Amino acid sequence: MSRIILTGATGMTGGETLRQLLAHPAVEKVTVLTRRPLTDPAVNTSPKLVTVIHNDFTEYNSIVGKLQGHDALIWCLGGKPSPDQSESDFIRINHDFPVNAAKALSHLSPTFRFCHVSGMSVTQNEDAVFPWQKITRNIKGRSERHLNDIHAAQPTFETYHLHPAGIIPPKATETWTAFAVTAAIAPFIVVKVEDLAEALIYCALNGWEVPKDRVIGNGVIKTIAAKERVAASS
Repeated sequence: MSRIILTGATGMTGGETLRQLLAHPAVEKVTVLTRRPLTDPAVNTSPKLVTVIHNDFTEYNSIVGKLQGHDALIWCLGGKPSPDQSESDFIRINHDFPVNAAKALSHLSPTFRFCHVSGMSVTQNEDAVFPWQKITRNIKGRSERHLNDIHAAQPTFETYHLHPAGIIPPKATETWTAFAVTAAIAPFIVVKVEDLAEALIYCALNGWEVPKDRVIGNGVIKTIAAKERVAASS
């Protein structure tokens, strides 16, 4: 039985991941790090759930004692910049937060897995050309590179960077919507949030064989999700 830390639980991907974690037979405990209390009664009543209110995601000394014995961290915090967000704020949330977490928590268990939601076309070389790409693709690529540096120095800290394409909201393909049409005619540019959550959970519980850059692309996310559905039902 595994103990998993989760960030970003109030967002779409993190919320779906939390729902699946709490229902998973191989997960004993889910510790959510959040700046505000969770409000969904469907998850708050689960005996597996522990909520830790944490206001500063650049430091973890104050809460590391509550996280001992956990096996993995699923990082769903961050995403695209909002219109009123400064570049420095984007860097703080999408680079400083996950890298500082990795530095502080990498020793929580003999093998600790860090499952990082990144994005399609993110570049670890920070060589995105167009201005509107640079802040997202380059900064998240920098985060991946620095997380991989921690893995290189401490191989028992396993990093997995998931690169989803367009994320389809829960149950959006069950009716005739634009999401359903896109999923049918161009599946390579989308992934269902349910599949992304399943892939994150599988990697947190089992790991995955990854290339040197430790990136898991959109197609492989779907492959892992299918494998997780089989594993969870067996």
